[in-house]
Amino acid sequence: MKQRKAGSPITLYHFCAAHTLQSILDSGLTLGCTPIWEDGKLRVEEKTQWLTLDGASSRQSWDTRIVLPYSRTAYRLTIVIPYNHRKKLIRAPDFMAQFPGEENQSLIEGWAGSECWYIFRGIIPPAWIVGHKRTGEQP
Repeated sequence: MKQRKAGSPITLYHFCAAHTLQSILDSGLTLGCTPIWEDGKLRVEEKTQWLTLDGASSRQSWDTRIVLPYSRTAYRLTIVIPYNHRKKLIRAPDFMAQFPGEENQSLIEGWAGSECWYIFRGIIPPAWIVGHKRTGEQP
């Protein structure tokens, strides 16, 4: 992240599919999760909201559409994390370092733009979503 003066909020972005936009605007980001491999079994780490410093939908390499028939980058949400919640925000590589194993590291390594990824541990309330914009990606 850029150097910020003490106490200033942190602005990041979250991308979502068109059909999820209204529920996110109404309830905030509540369903974010991360798949984690432990002892050969897959589990879900809940309340992990994925955010990015990069506001360009075209550079979100994770939106592959290999499995899903819609764009997960149809809308860009602007999220402002208040300064007093900054400790819940962690760079994605630092977050994944807690979970050893090649399978876990592959979630964040080798993806274009992954150096901009962050995880917010917890729920992002609607009040922190200060804007949303249609990206031009097909729904």
